[in-house]
Amino acid sequence: MNIDLSDFHEEDVLSIHIEGELKKDALDINGRKIKFIKPIKYEGDIYRAQGDKILQVKIHYEYKEVCGRCLSPFIREEDTVLSGRLIRNSDEILDEEDEVIYYDGEELDITEDIRDMVILSLPMKPLCSDTCKGLCPKCGTNLNEEKCNCVLEEIDPRLEKLREFVPKE
Repeated sequence: MNIDLSDFHEEDVLSIHIEGELKKDALDINGRKIKFIKPIKYEGDIYRAQGDKILQVKIHYEYKEVCGRCLSPFIREEDTVLSGRLIRNSDEILDEEDEVIYYDGEELDITEDIRDMVILSLPMKPLCSDTCKGLCPKCGTNLNEEKCNCVLEEIDPRLEKLREFVPKE
C-alpha cells in the first residue's frame, strides 16, 4: 500500500489518517507455516511531533497454526503496533536504537514494515493455550483430551545409588 506524502510536507497539514488491509497470504518462517484467516488490518496516523514525522499504526490479524506441544491446530487473534519516525532514505543516518521507517520520494510503502511487525509479534513457540499439557512422551496421547495410564517415572540405572541418600518415609 502506497501512502502519498506530497500534501504532508505543507505545514498546515498536521496528520494523515491511514487504514487498509493486506492480503491474507500464508507465511513460512523457518519451516513454520502460518495461515491467516482474514486479511491483516491496519489503522493509524502519520503526524508531526517536534519537527519529525511520526507513524503510529495498530495492526490486527487472525491466524491458524499448530500447537508446539499437542500438535492440535488452533486459531488466534493478535494485535501489535508499528511506530517510528519517517525519514527519507537520503536525509540522515540514525542510530540503530531509533525506530525508523525509511521512504523514497513522495510515497511511503509500509507493506513490508507491517509484515515484519506481524512476524515479530508471533510467539516463538505456538501454544493452543497456556495450560496445554502436550502429548504423552510414551504413547503419544493428547493429554488435553484424555488421560493415559503410562508410567513415566523410570529412573536411570546409573543414578540408582543416589536413592540411598534419600530418607525413607
